[in-house]
Amino acid sequence: MKDMISWFELSQGSPTEYENAQKRIPEVFSKWKAPANFKIESFVVRAFS
Repeated sequence: MKDMISWFELSQGSPTEYENAQKRIPEVFSKWKAPANFKIESFVVRAFS
C-alpha cells in the first residue's frame, strides 16, 4: 500500500500569522512515529509561486 501526505497553505493573514504557521509545520510532523515496517520510496517537494 502507498500513502501520501500533502500540505497546503493558504496565503492569507498577516506576516506574523504566516511565520507562526511555518513554525507549526515541524511541530505537527515531529510527533508522528513511523511503524517498524515503514519504508519511504520517494520524497517529492513541489513549490508553487
